[in-house]
Amino acid sequence: MKWTNSRAGSFISDWQGRDMVLDGELGMMKNGRITGYRLRMRGNIGAHTICFAPPANASRLATTVYDIPAANQELLVYLTHTLPVLPFRAAGRPEVHYALERLIDMAANRIGADRLACRTGNLITSDRMPFTTAMGLTYDDCAFDTALQKVGDLSDWEGFTERRTEARERGRLRGIAVAPFVESPVGAPFEMARLEIGTDGETRIYAGTQNHGQGHESTYAQVVSDRLGIPFEKISLAAGDTRELTIGGVTHSDRSMRMMGTLLHRISED
Repeated sequence: MKWTNSRAGSFISDWQGRDMVLDGELGMMKNGRITGYRLRMRGNIGAHTICFAPPANASRLATTVYDIPAANQELLVYLTHTLPVLPFRAAGRPEVHYALERLIDMAANRIGADRLACRTGNLITSDRMPFTTAMGLTYDDCAFDTALQKVGDLSDWEGFTERRTEARERGRLRGIAVAPFVESPVGAPFEMARLEIGTDGETRIYAGTQNHGQGHESTYAQVVSDRLGIPFEKISLAAGDTRELTIGGVTHSDRSMRMMGTLLHRISED
């Protein structure tokens, strides 16, 4: 038997995606340098403590990609009479990015500075990696400064004023914004894999991770094909079968290729 809930039924029975309110204060010098940041986060997790991922992710990433020397955060989590809250794509991360990016825009407008320049001047630079933020999160090796500069060049940030004037003359409104976003991977740190190669070259990858739209049958096969030279079309995938593999670390938090990709790479070396 199969039950498919109605949309109206889902609204009153399914776990909800997110429910968080953020209030922030940002200190910025007239030269555009950020000196301090204070963030207060209030998050609802519903009537049952199923998951703390949204507030946990938000707390780690509060300062995102910026070198903010002094930061303070207050995180309050509430049990309420609502449905439980569970991660729904990047839980907690978009909220803190939005809060900080809006404050940077507001501060740049207040001091009359360019919004992109206010960001590039406060990024954690490549020559300071590895870097530990005020929130205690360590970035191993990132090129935030290079990436944001390339975005500015590709979007012709400097030429936007001229484009906006031209659009206004045609009765159109044109806007531009930029917001660097960084992910903070989490997830179950375990996985199992097996690779079987037949005498005819037919190859099967056994993986613990379930596939629900990520395209594992392509990405896993690409790793094996690249490492062993086996034609891509000869590689198949068997996933999530406990009769073949007893352990599977599930698919979430961009962990599938981090874990399975590493395992397949090591298996190919052996």
